[in-house]
Amino acid sequence: MLIAREEERLRTRQARLEEARSTIPTLVAEFVDGRRFFVGDQLELLTDPQVVRSRLYQFAQAATTAVWSTSPGAALSADAVTAALPLDRELARRGLDARMIVGGASVGPAHWQDYLSALDELGHRVRVSDSVGVRMIVVDGELAVIPSSDEGRPGAYVLHG
Repeated sequence: MLIAREEERLRTRQARLEEARSTIPTLVAEFVDGRRFFVGDQLELLTDPQVVRSRLYQFAQAATTAVWSTSPGAALSADAVTAALPLDRELARRGLDARMIVGGASVGPAHWQDYLSALDELGHRVRVSDSVGVRMIVVDGELAVIPSSDEGRPGAYVLHG
């Protein structure tokens, strides 16, 4: 009887968790909508790093075929890798074509090597090149996210089309 009660409590908690999980996209959309600026018909400016991360979450959730990225220069930070890995796992779970080109200068730090190995294990294609132009993420061949260079403040442009 005690086990049956605990199982019922667990089912109730799981149902609440699923309900909370299903509201995340709506909450993210509400957060982003008031904090992004359209510079033109097909150009969006994100000036807050939290909004950039939220938009990347939205794009990863909406992707239907592919997510490609480039990462020139040094390795991403351990925090950035920790934030990216759940989205990378989600892309792999959904069977999307995920590719990443990283700069040769990034190879070395243990957290970065572990991340690249994890991507490879997930089935993502990872390549190293000595000449990677700009940091960029391309989703479904229809939009791209590139960093803005507004006086060193973190932010990004989203190019639609």
